[in-house]
Amino acid sequence: TSIASNWKGKVVDEDAFLLALPADVAPGSEPPGAALILGGSGTQRIEAMASYRGGVVAVGSFTGVLEVLIDADVVSFASAGGRDAFVLFADMGTTVWDENGLGWQAGAGIRSVRVISGPGDQIASGVAVNDPGHIVVAGSFEETATLEPLAPIVSAGGSDVFVLGLMTSALTPRQLLGGGSAGTQRPTGIAISDAGTAVIVGEMENTLNRGDELLDAASITTTQPLAGFVVALDMRP
Repeated sequence: TSIASNWKGKVVDEDAFLLALPADVAPGSEPPGAALILGGSGTQRIEAMASYRGGVVAVGSFTGVLEVLIDADVVSFASAGGRDAFVLFADMGTTVWDENGLGWQAGAGIRSVRVISGPGDQIASGVAVNDPGHIVVAGSFEETATLEPLAPIVSAGGSDVFVLGLMTSALTPRQLLGGGSAGTQRPTGIAISDAGTAVIVGEMENTLNRGDELLDAASITTTQPLAGFVVALDMRP
């Protein structure tokens, strides 16, 4: 069992954590666990996560600096301005019990991190993983969003939608797609089939334009102040 939350452990900063707890704990006993901290100056927030083969893929955003511990080394990522988005894979470990009934999570740790950066706000708000290991992340961005070695995407104005495709626990970047208009567009949910078809739902003002092949059609337009959208994408590598 894994729990994602935000931890206000400082006066001026807000850090985030992932907490691993075993499922086979007797009622009334004190469970072993592993807490993985996302720290640094500024604010770090986990917005969503999905399970994958003994670990979790977590997404969110941060201001200032994001610091995580990977293989006993502190790895830092500096925001390019505003909020930057992150994707991480964490191995939540295996519960080990000794002869006295005491246990701990062996092997837990953050294994890989990717950051979507830019001068405006980039916020990753949804994630889904299928059985072959295709990971899709949905979020919103302003101005430009960049994740090397992929080509950057450019906002049409306001807040636009991005969809990121990655592979397996190494988080190898495969696709970065964007679309929007001068209004505000944001995703509210994402799912992916084992065949690699992703479905994104969200809210939009004005027009959701084709951008970097986010849409098969030229655009989706509404005359209402706020409307919902559903987009299906082929996210196979």
